[in-house]
Amino acid sequence: MNARVLVTGASGFIGRRAVAGMRARGMDVHALSRSGICAGPGVADHVADLFDPIAVERVLADLRPTHLLHLAWNVEHGAFWEAEANDAWVEAGLRLADSFVRHGGRRFVAAGSCAEYLWDGSPCSEATTPLTGPSRYGRAKHRLHALLESGAVESGLEVAWGRVFFVYGSGEDRRKLFSSTIDALVAGERVRVRTPNRRLDFIHVDDVAAAFVELVAHAGTGAVNVASGVGTPVWRAIELLAETLGVAVTMDRSGDGGEADVTAETDRISALCDWRPRPLAEGIAELLGPAGFGLYDPG
Repeated sequence: MNARVLVTGASGFIGRRAVAGMRARGMDVHALSRSGICAGPGVADHVADLFDPIAVERVLADLRPTHLLHLAWNVEHGAFWEAEANDAWVEAGLRLADSFVRHGGRRFVAAGSCAEYLWDGSPCSEATTPLTGPSRYGRAKHRLHALLESGAVESGLEVAWGRVFFVYGSGEDRRKLFSSTIDALVAGERVRVRTPNRRLDFIHVDDVAAAFVELVAHAGTGAVNVASGVGTPVWRAIELLAETLGVAVTMDRSGDGGEADVTAETDRISALCDWRPRPLAEGIAELLGPAGFGLYDPG
């Protein structure tokens, strides 16, 4: 594929895997970051703070990418849901898209979130589920997508928006569900489960990255769910972790808050591109295998 792709968030949890996937497809990949940290072999690094319009403009004017994969956002564990910074990220994304278009950009692919949806227990559909997520983060993501789509009508920009569901994988924040559970299981501790019966759509980070590579490479536009399409009760996911480790698990299920299930319809992404996510049991086996989590080094 003859594409010059600029990637924000290229050194992040999803980004570094997406960069490797695009390089494997023969794309000319460039990474944009504040630090200029190397995003991987064969990737050209560019330094600019997304909140510095002049610096961003300079990079876009020099590089003139044809494609842009926008993954950067502040998602500090536990703090991002209601952070005021979410609004600033919307403005930064709009400035980035504007500069991209003015310098000849054709296709803008970005990471959205399942938090954009109203979580009412039914599978989230791109076509029918209300986009009235209750968090500031979810509202900000939706606002950026809506503004990008509105501008695309006039500019002719192709916009693809991947709404990511519940990601797990090697290198995630150790406070997240899978990582904190693994640490507890290894230590022989009781696992406290706040919402044991809640069904969530868990998806391996490698599959998320592969989905974004496909979205960059293909011509589909609009919102697509990046999810497995399968809801798994939280208690069962914890059991799978314990079974894969070969250890016993004791769960404290006393804190069930009764939150709605969050699962996805995935017909649209399946129709757009050749992408199939792995089942949860397979993903957990890979996570805990020799190349995965680094399980016995919980520091």
